[in-house]
Amino acid sequence: MKLLDRRWSGAALTVNYLTAWRALTRMAKLQKGQKLLISGATGSVGHALMQVAKALGGHLIAWVSSSEKAHRARADGAASVIDLSSQNLADTVLDITDGKGARTLSGRILASRSSERRGTDESVQRN
Repeated sequence: MKLLDRRWSGAALTVNYLTAWRALTRMAKLQKGQKLLISGATGSVGHALMQVAKALGGHLIAWVSSSEKAHRARADGAASVIDLSSQNLADTVLDITDGKGARTLSGRILASRSSERRGTDESVQRN
């Protein structure tokens, strides 16, 4: 049974990183130094998004739901972390980005849509 578990874990790893690569290079068209807000940063696809975005030179802002997840996101390379249990998302993003906002990718939405080969791209910006 352990062999089967390893094989499926390896398959999931490939799907997560291919989903992240496609989202960052085709959807977000991430450029070196560009600020990117990642929700679900400590989930499987969110983690892959963080690793690939960091390798591409992105400035990562992780959005998480607890202080424990904030610690994990920092350890995974986020330049900034927004803990929704104690911070306002929009205000903090605008503070971090000097009012310019950031592209947003959701690890959760990408994970749920990866089998459909689609994702989401939104932005947090001042109106």
